[in-house]
Amino acid sequence: MSDLNQASEATQAIDQPIDNTKINESETNAVSERPFEDLAQADMNIEALLEAFKGLLDDEDNIPEIAPKINALSEHIEAHFKQINAPQKQQNETAQPIEQTADSDEDASVESKDDTLARRWEQLSRNYRRKRRKYFEARNKDLQENLKKRQLLIESFKGLLNQEENITNTLKTFKALQQEWHEAGPIPNNEYERVWQTYRHHVENFYDYLNLNREFRDLDFKYNYDQKMRIIHQALNLATLEDQNLAFKELQKLHKIWKEDIGPVAKEHREPLWEKFSEITKIIHDKRQEFFKQKDRHQAENLSKKQAIIKRIQELADTTGNQHKNWQKAAKKVQKLRDEFFEIGAVPKKENKALWAEFKETTRAFNQAKNAFFKDQKKSQMNNLRAKKELIALAEAHQMDEDFKKATPIMKKIQSDWRSIGPVPHRDSDRIWTRFKTACNTYFDRLHSLQKQESESELKALSAKKAIMDQMAGKNKAKFQSQEEVESIVVKWHEAGKLPVKQHKLADEFFDSVAKALEACGQTPDDAKLRSFELYTGGLAAQNQDTLLKQQGQLVDQNIKNLKAEINQLENNLGFFQNSKADNPLLSEVHQNIDKHKHKLELWQAKRQWLRNL
Repeated sequence: MSDLNQASEATQAIDQPIDNTKINESETNAVSERPFEDLAQADMNIEALLEAFKGLLDDEDNIPEIAPKINALSEHIEAHFKQINAPQKQQNETAQPIEQTADSDEDASVESKDDTLARRWEQLSRNYRRKRRKYFEARNKDLQENLKKRQLLIESFKGLLNQEENITNTLKTFKALQQEWHEAGPIPNNEYERVWQTYRHHVENFYDYLNLNREFRDLDFKYNYDQKMRIIHQALNLATLEDQNLAFKELQKLHKIWKEDIGPVAKEHREPLWEKFSEITKIIHDKRQEFFKQKDRHQAENLSKKQAIIKRIQELADTTGNQHKNWQKAAKKVQKLRDEFFEIGAVPKKENKALWAEFKETTRAFNQAKNAFFKDQKKSQMNNLRAKKELIALAEAHQMDEDFKKATPIMKKIQSDWRSIGPVPHRDSDRIWTRFKTACNTYFDRLHSLQKQESESELKALSAKKAIMDQMAGKNKAKFQSQEEVESIVVKWHEAGKLPVKQHKLADEFFDSVAKALEACGQTPDDAKLRSFELYTGGLAAQNQDTLLKQQGQLVDQNIKNLKAEINQLENNLGFFQNSKADNPLLSEVHQNIDKHKHKLELWQAKRQWLRNL
């Protein structure tokens, strides 16, 4: 009895068959559906990819198991070498021929790192192709041998019905044949259905033959019923799993066991059991289909997100501009966007290759634009560094200059030019700024110290000159005795020093008093004014007060210009009196005004002549 049960464990079900090749394909699909984001991240390290490829060849013997990973690695490796070879190919097409030199042989013997890696990749791909070819040759040979074995076994099953021996011995023979059948291995796909149907036919004939001994048949039917109920229970558990790929893969195994490892049940149970198992199968398939629909929707969302990231990187490349800090910020943003791109997850498989190529091209274009900017900026910064070093040398040459009137405008222009020059390399920035600041501070500290001394001197001069003005006012009341006495006071005025800039009106008041004093000593008003002007400007020239002297020259020129214009206007006005009598009061007034302006003009011209003599 136990022999019958053990033999029936290997019998084939008469239910709807499932192709054994589909089981292998589903397992392969389950593997290939796993994301290879780590490979995308490793794309920048070609040596790591080649090492991973070699590891798969060394550690695995099953070609179907390693094929998905091998294909994924191959795609990224080929993309790497294609990206390297494209610019080299373009360069070779456009390069001009050059004369071969004595060093060319030596240069040709030096192999680049990329060439070495390319040769290594070529060798690895050859090894894989050779290993795959051997695998399929051996597999085809095994499939044909297994087909012959199964055909011979079918003939043996047919012969069981013709044996004249007791049922126990026949069952033992049947058991042994089934054991051989299960160990025979896979056969070619195009022969599978025919061989399976033939096998099933003869197994059913054998079970019909067992009707001669109902006890054996019923026990075997009961055992098979229990096994199929156990499979149905396992399938129910699979329907509750969250991992749909795992559930589908395990379901395929249950179908294989149902079909190949468990024999038939009583006829009245066959359809109900299969319908129940089929219902559970449909539930798992429906959940898997829904899982893939959601997966497709999620991958479509991922595709949109990644396309938006690519567009954002492109915008940063196009709009960052020419500011150093903007490119630094943009580079950080792009790195963050790259991280987000890899964290988002998988996209539809048909879009993956094009999306990855677009992402690499966009990031490459950004990096090229960034590198071009920093290269140009480095060149510009070096020019700026040279220009600032020249300004430093000029500032250091004038920092101890004693001629402050001449040096101050130069130093101010140096500072203005420094501000107009752009940035320099960061490593030199602090050093050259320290040198420049030291030179400028040295000069302007000396200038401010001198100005402070001059300011104190000017305040003393102001006090002394106010006392002199008081003395002049007292003398004007008591009458000066001679011109020499007046001029002696002027000498004291000049000797007292320079007035503060805001107090120069005191000089005008003082020399107006001098003119009045000279007039009191007997000089004409014009002579007194001219002499007062000479004393004033002569003192300015003696003290090297060129600015004030220049202002006096401008004042003289402006008055001469105005008087000439007024005289010209008055002379033009005489045309209105052509028919008037000589004693016309208005005509007489015009002549008087002309004479008066000419008299003033002579005084101002005399002042200008004096300044020219100075």
